[in-house]
Amino acid sequence: MDRIYKIVQPFCTDVNHNMYLDPNDTVGADEFFVGDFRSPSFSVASVGCVTLDWKKIDEAVATLYVVLYAADTGEEMGLLMSEDVGTTEEYRSTNLEITFKGTFTLSIAGIVSKQWDGILAFNRVLFHEGPCNEIIFPGYLFCDFETTTKCGFHTSLAGDTATWTLGSGHPAHDHTAGSFLGHEVFFEASRARGKIAHLATPNMTMGDTLFCTQFWYFDDESQEVTFSVYSQQGEEKSDPLWLMRKEYESEWRGVAVSGPVDTEKELIVVWEAVGKETSIGVVAIDDVTVKQGRCPEPASCNFDLDICLWTQSSVDELNWITVNSLGDLHDHTAGNGSLLGLVTGGETNPGDTAILESEPVTITDTACLTFWYNLYGSSVGSLTVSQHSSPLNKFDIWLLEGGVSIASGNWSYASLPIQPSFDANVLITLKARVSDEASGEKGHIAVDDIILKLAEACTVKPSSAQLPTPSPPPVSPTPSPAPGYLYMCDYEANHNVLCDWIDISQNISHRWNVVKCCLPYHGSSVQGPAVNQEIREGSLTTEGIGPVGDHTLGTGHYVTCNRAPTAGDINQKDDLIATLQSPSINISTNSCFVFWYFTWGQNSQIKVEFNGENRWSRQGSSGNIWKSCKLSVPPSSSDQFINIVSILGNDLEYIFTSVDDTYLYETTCDNVDVGSSSNLQCNLEYQRICNWQQATEDSADWQWRNGTNGAFSTDHSYQTDAGHYLQLSSDQAGVIPGQIAVLDLSFYDNMPAKDYCFQLYVRYGGFSNGDIHVLVGQNLVLFCDIVAQCQNFGLVPDLTRH
Repeated sequence: MDRIYKIVQPFCTDVNHNMYLDPNDTVGADEFFVGDFRSPSFSVASVGCVTLDWKKIDEAVATLYVVLYAADTGEEMGLLMSEDVGTTEEYRSTNLEITFKGTFTLSIAGIVSKQWDGILAFNRVLFHEGPCNEIIFPGYLFCDFETTTKCGFHTSLAGDTATWTLGSGHPAHDHTAGSFLGHEVFFEASRARGKIAHLATPNMTMGDTLFCTQFWYFDDESQEVTFSVYSQQGEEKSDPLWLMRKEYESEWRGVAVSGPVDTEKELIVVWEAVGKETSIGVVAIDDVTVKQGRCPEPASCNFDLDICLWTQSSVDELNWITVNSLGDLHDHTAGNGSLLGLVTGGETNPGDTAILESEPVTITDTACLTFWYNLYGSSVGSLTVSQHSSPLNKFDIWLLEGGVSIASGNWSYASLPIQPSFDANVLITLKARVSDEASGEKGHIAVDDIILKLAEACTVKPSSAQLPTPSPPPVSPTPSPAPGYLYMCDYEANHNVLCDWIDISQNISHRWNVVKCCLPYHGSSVQGPAVNQEIREGSLTTEGIGPVGDHTLGTGHYVTCNRAPTAGDINQKDDLIATLQSPSINISTNSCFVFWYFTWGQNSQIKVEFNGENRWSRQGSSGNIWKSCKLSVPPSSSDQFINIVSILGNDLEYIFTSVDDTYLYETTCDNVDVGSSSNLQCNLEYQRICNWQQATEDSADWQWRNGTNGAFSTDHSYQTDAGHYLQLSSDQAGVIPGQIAVLDLSFYDNMPAKDYCFQLYVRYGGFSNGDIHVLVGQNLVLFCDIVAQCQNFGLVPDLTRH
């Protein structure tokens, strides 16, 4: 049965009216109900573009179609659009390009099931003679990239050496539908090394002096990629309005940025991706909106339409939901909208969590977060608010435990201050947790009307909210007793804090600093030119200068160099270099130099020089842990000097190199155990691979590789291309399918009889991967088939497994 849309306005441009299907008309319908709107005839000389503004909100089966027909014969020429994914209250604008020549009519059809109850409507249909990317959009644009025309977006600009790609599966699911069948545009860095690509909107006009662009992006393990957004009017480009940062886990994340606009000129918004020679990974964009006016306040949401620019985390067990009510608890905003909730008890498991993360927010001064909550029932565990600006800087700032709400239908008010981050970019996290005690009784955790007030102080409410303090990173083991050391410095002394090391940096404004974390420093000031005069206090949380705990005590001192985020030209190459030099070393026997280091930022580097010659270096983040380095010092009849050099390049975040606990042992490094490379542990950073033996009865050898010459671009230990690992690859010289490589860890012989844990990290990729076996015992009995275990866990190739 056909049904005509109400309010027929062919090729109308009146956005104050709309055409819609009425759910009441489906009563008594057959299995499906069809509404069909036909346009008057129009001609296309070479290529044309139809712009349709539409929206669709429902949960039952419903599809919006646009079909092109020949005007004279009625022959169907092609399906221009088929959309069955629901959306929000805002209209979406879709461009449909027509490449046929002739005279045509359009059919805009809605097909719904008889159970349908929702909104299927459109309010503007425009025809433009010419390609879709030549259209000038007045004041509003939305694109979900579900049509081949890409809404008129340009995937490259003049001078580009790479392009953005419209496709699926980069990442595994798009943002619009959360499906592997959905589409996004993406920049594949590994195929664009040393290249640049721009994604640009079609031309737009604005009736306001400010515009807002909202979009979702996914950083799929990209490295060495610069990704930014700017606006352009004519030849005038704005400064970057937004720069992608590397602090967060890989999720679809929302961004909203405002910028100035000249209403007399046309505007385009541009997303720029720049790859370096070592770039890997993918950056993707989806669901782009550009509109006139200022963007809404960041992180604020009443949840009436959706969760705004908040993200459901993938590292939890449950999802927050938006509902009209939870029992007798109703929407707080107006009573007839939606709230954010989690039902506890019942089918949930004890300790399950649901985590929601805000968009990245710029906070340069203390801000105030307010919201309304209800925690009801014995199955409620807790509601936690966290502040997160990097994997090293994530801590809880507000916590309520248990079903503290007396009545299930009453809202309570909460407020708490949000402190500025060292890099002024923060995620706010809401974590709801089910009680650890199993309970069949249902309860709920509910939140509504979140408001973030920038540059406004407030107190913690309710007063019963606990305020956890951040914990320092794990403390690494200190050296085991060994023959005496010649020099040692833990930077804990009140006088001579550097233990006769001196700062010989050429740049007097960039030197090593002595830092005390977590507790006030009570020692005297450092004297002389050896190091910056100021003893800086604080931690990464407040200063952005180093880890939140030292290596020696967890609350003591270390030396550090840091660099603020780059301002201006993000492609400038100047590095900040600082050098710390040891006292003179004059020793006639082999000795061992040991120290601990902590680095953060992909453009951070630390190296060690003996008499000016490079002996060791590491680049990139070390992870949230102090790591050790052991270096053999050859005997010498003359004075030697050891230099520890910090090299900090330009980056989009605060980066640093930190050092603690330097030792010079009067023995060889084989006699010094720092807890990271004993006979029972090996990180494969040295070619002798901890004296493990390549078996002779096999048909191939394991290859010692790093990210520059191996199958994978980074190792596990350091997550950089400088780190090493072992591989067996079908691409390596001399290896053919079916060959076997065996590594003999025979020094595990004669160990006491008891239970042991054997741990390793495995990564495999490609097709027909082969097998990795662990064999134990005198007769080498098969203990574990690692590849089979990974497949049993549902893991796919090219995935690291612990």
